[in-house]
Amino acid sequence: MIIEDLQELLGSDVSTNLLTIYIRKANTIITKYINNPLIVDLSVFDDAVIELVTLFYNKRGNEGVTSYSQGGVSGSYGEDLPQSVKSLLPLPYIQMR
Repeated sequence: MIIEDLQELLGSDVSTNLLTIYIRKANTIITKYINNPLIVDLSVFDDAVIELVTLFYNKRGNEGVTSYSQGGVSGSYGEDLPQSVKSLLPLPYIQMR
């Protein structure tokens, strides 16, 4: 289902293998961010996965770039998990000892 949604957003010519790699990477990042061993079913966060994979795809080829400037246009890529993804996730689990 996620792959079909992503192909609808990004175009049907996008490689399924590439999307699978990005989905796996997004799931790993989301799991580490949430930091809650009780959450094992990440399907409830499909929208966050789609958002993160779309960001990965759009940044493809510029993985090491933190900022750019071309002509009169400049921009930057954030290093942290973007707020647009965090807003779709629960707050990270913090265990008090």
